[in-house]
Formats: sequence, structure tokens, C-alpha cells
Amino acid sequence: MEIHYERQMRHNYLIIKPESNCEESYESRMLMANTIPGLLKFRLQQTEDGVFYYYEITSKQPLSRLLEGRWIGRDEIAGLVASIARILEGMENYLLLESQILLEPEYIYVNPEDFKIFLCLVPGRQGDFPKAMEQLLQYILKKVDHKEKEGVLLAYRLYHESQKELYGMDNLLKWLSQETKEGAEPEEEKSDFDPAIIKYESSLPEPTELFSSEYGKEVKPKQQKKKKNSFGKRLLVIAGILMTPGLVWLIKGTGFFMDYPFLLAAWYGVWGVFVLVLWIMKRIFAENVEESSWEIPFLPEEIPLEKEEDPPVIAPEIPPIMETQLLTPENIGQKAIRYLVSLDKQQEDIPIPYFPFIIGKKSEITDYTLNKDTVSRLHVKLEEQDGGYQITDLNSTNGTMVKGVMLQNNETRFLEIGDEIYIADSGFRFM
Repeated sequence: MEIHYERQMRHNYLIIKPESNCEESYESRMLMANTIPGLLKFRLQQTEDGVFYYYEITSKQPLSRLLEGRWIGRDEIAGLVASIARILEGMENYLLLESQILLEPEYIYVNPEDFKIFLCLVPGRQGDFPKAMEQLLQYILKKVDHKEKEGVLLAYRLYHESQKELYGMDNLLKWLSQETKEGAEPEEEKSDFDPAIIKYESSLPEPTELFSSEYGKEVKPKQQKKKKNSFGKRLLVIAGILMTPGLVWLIKGTGFFMDYPFLLAAWYGVWGVFVLVLWIMKRIFAENVEESSWEIPFLPEEIPLEKEEDPPVIAPEIPPIMETQLLTPENIGQKAIRYLVSLDKQQEDIPIPYFPFIIGKKSEITDYTLNKDTVSRLHVKLEEQDGGYQITDLNSTNGTMVKGVMLQNNETRFLEIGDEIYIADSGFRFM
């Protein structure tokens, strides 16, 4: 299959040239005659170069793009799997086959506002849906937020389920339904799924965050072995040490310590040294415990457990805009911050302190919010590539223009310093 993108007026299309002409197929006629919930709108176009399938993707974003700079959580995982199951159920009413669905993350389209899923069905395609679903779940496993225990568990359970022979969407939905019952597991599955015996593939992320306080055992022997009355026992011992000379004085009389004055000093001296030695040993032992305070008793020995640190949050400092000289001899040797300098005095300049940098009007998923009706939720992405710069239109509705040329949706174009850019109807100069 050949796949490319095209913008026509205010509509964006994913265009597929099939391997064989299927303009008269049952699937293509069914897609053209009906609007099937969850499937991208379809039309067929015959040209001199052959048959092309047009799928409207206006205002939608591929799943792979939405997850480029963030993790996916438990609710979104459940929503994704449930949506795919719902779409497949609706397809049955039209006698469409699941093997014709594209499940690669770059061809699963999402509405960024509500995470509504849209799939692409290619008439005539013969794919392996169970295998494709397994690969999608493996991709989700790499993108799951390891700080969210529920999301990690659900992702691993779904992926583990897809490893079984002859599994189906019903098996995946069973886990979703059980997840809503306060962590209960399917009765027939309790003995089958055990995080201790998961066979991890080398391509999967290390599940270090999965085995946290829920599964790992924090080992602090001195604290865990304390008894409730330990404080009272210590108090009795201290009282005994202090009161023993008093008891001797009552029994032997006042003259005993007058005859043997060194005994009182020796008594307290020996106990003082003993307490000091115990305190030093306790400190040394505590330091050794802290070095290996977490035990994962049930991890397979062949799996090396390395602490996977969270990806660093890139938050470069943005220097104050005191002056507009961006590329002067004084700073030409420094790592200069780039700007989109507005061509309209009423529009502020856009600083670009790091790359990649996404501009759009949906603040939750962009690096800069350009709040205008003509701007799409995700409009453009600027990147640094091989010492240069490039700009990509992110399937925007009103388009992106570079040096007077309108980009196709998802088209990438190299940028040079001084190039004029229009984000919808907002003009800037790249500096």
C-alpha cells in the first residue's frame, strides 16, 4: 500500500493506494454508502494512476503523535480497547471484516478533545487482526505511565492476555469489566495470571515501577520487628541501671560506697560504654539496610532489575526578552533561543526555547497556545534536525504556509532563518 496525505480546501485526507483495485468490492460500496460509527469517512477516487481511497482526518490526530510527549493512563487505555471493541461490533452489522483494519498507532486517529477513537478500514486488505492487536498492546505497554499503578497493571494484563492462543476481544473486555469492580479478577483467570511469571520480551520496557510498594517489600528490619511494648521495656532497663546503686545502698548501708567508692563509677562507666557501642552498631547496620531497602522476592532471576528513572522534564530557562537582537556577533557563538517574530503588531512574538516545539490552541497538549479560532488544536511542530530546522503541519484545518507555499497536511518543510510562516492567518518570521 502507498500512503500519503492531502489537503483540499478545509478538509484533510489520508490517501491510500491499494495493492489491487477494489472499487467494485462489497466493502468499498458499503463504506461509501454508510457512515459507520468509529470508522473514518471514506470515499473512492479513480484517476489515471489508479484507484485511491480517501479517508477524512480533519481535526483528528494520530495516536502516535498524541503520545509523543506524554504517557497514557489507565482510563485512556481502557477507553482505547473498549472503543476498538465497540467499532468491531458495529462493523458486524455491515458484514465488514476486522482483518481489514489498520491498527498501527500512526493510523489510529483520535479526537484530542475527548479521546474518541476512529479506525481506518482498507477494503481488500488481508491482515492478521489478533497479531496487530498484540503489537498495539505492546506499544501501549511502552507508553504507559509507570507512576500510575492501575494503568501499569491493566496494560500488563491486557498484553499478557494477548499472548494466549485464540484470544479475542471478549477476553480483553473481561479484564476491563473486572477492573471496575474494585480490583477483582476473573475467577477462571486468577490462577492463570501472575505478575511473578510474566515472560518479558527484551523489546518491552523494564517493569521496575510495576513492582513498587504494592508488590515490593520495603525492608527496614529494626522498624518492622519492633514490638508494641518495646518502649516500655527500654524504660524498665534504664530504670534498673539507675536504681541498682540505690538498692545496694539500702541493703549494705551508707558505708558500703564510702569503703568502695570506685564501684559506683565503674558501674556507670561500663554501662555508658555498652550503650555507646550499641548505638554505633545500630547506625552502621541501618546504613547497610538503606543501601538495599527494597526487595523484589518474586522477580525471575534472569531479569536484571535496574531502577528506571523517569524521563527528565525538559524545562529550559527562557531569558527575559530585554532586546530584539537575536543574531548579533556577541551571541552568534552561543546557543541562541529562536523566535517566531510576529508580522502583526497586535500579536506577540513566540519564543522557541527548545525543540520539538508544538503550537496550537489546546493548551494541555501544546508548548505554546495560540488562542485563535482559525488555529487548530495541534497546528504545527517545529524541530531541530541535523543542525537545521524544520516545520511540520499537524493536520491543521486552515493550513500552514512557508515562504508563500501551503503545506499539505502532515508535510514537513525545512526552515531557514528569516523564512516567513503563516499559521492559519497569523504571520510570523522565523528568527
